[in-house]
Amino acid sequence: MSARIPLPDSLGPNFRVTLGAAMGVGRGRLAGSDLTRPFWGVRALGSGTSIRELAASYLPRMSPLALFSHVTAAQLWDIPLPLRLQGALPLHVAVPDPRRAPEGRDVIGHRLQLRRPDLQRISGLCVTSLERTVLDLATLLDDEELLGAIDNILWRRRRPQIRATIPTITAALASTTARRGRTRFLELLPLASPRSDSSPETAFRLRFIRAGFPDPIPNKDVFDAQGRFLAMPDLQFPLFRMAFDYEGDHHRTDPGQWRKDLRRVPLLQDANWHHTRLSAADLADPHYILARTRRVLLERGWTP
Repeated sequence: MSARIPLPDSLGPNFRVTLGAAMGVGRGRLAGSDLTRPFWGVRALGSGTSIRELAASYLPRMSPLALFSHVTAAQLWDIPLPLRLQGALPLHVAVPDPRRAPEGRDVIGHRLQLRRPDLQRISGLCVTSLERTVLDLATLLDDEELLGAIDNILWRRRRPQIRATIPTITAALASTTARRGRTRFLELLPLASPRSDSSPETAFRLRFIRAGFPDPIPNKDVFDAQGRFLAMPDLQFPLFRMAFDYEGDHHRTDPGQWRKDLRRVPLLQDANWHHTRLSAADLADPHYILARTRRVLLERGWTP
């Protein structure tokens, strides 16, 4: 088998066919099995399928003013999305209004009114900012999902360089007055918290609030009467000594987490705390857990 003809180094790992042809790459070489065709008129070395690899492979087709937005930007920022919106394709690509939105296979184009703070870069990719990305997602997400996205960009465990704040979100809102979903976003923003560690925690917090329960406090340390640390529940009603923990699959499959869970519950119970484990089943059908929480709250002296 003869060796493949080397490609010019200046082409890079992703390039337009027209550029390759202009640099002397023949049609046969452009059809080589080591090159994939991620988008029309583009060749890529390798068969990358991650969101970052596919976004990078689209760069040769992007205009200088285009950027990744909506679902694609959310995934590049590691903002959690519901299952129905997960997946690297199609790519969401935006241009400033009134330019023509991009079109093509596996691409959804958008025209956006953009300001300079709306544009940022991640690993060489131009994307909408954290704040603008979540604003643009407002029309695609329900209330629990949207609040989860807001919580995530505020999350205390994000590195400061990739973390939003209430003032930066407010500034982004102020510059986008004619936006669908704005009213709903404004209603949810006061409920956002940088201490929510997962989307399910956020969902239960919103359900408790809308059920009229006391404001649930996320991820705050609990101590006994002697000041000894007991636990940091996902949610709690401290005045009524009620704690809640959402247990995803990692609580079952991680031995260390499992041992930690087993120890935490009796420690809380010995200090007269009521502990409730929450699961995906409670997310799907919340009626029982809401009724049970209301009953225990009443038993512990809560007045609606």
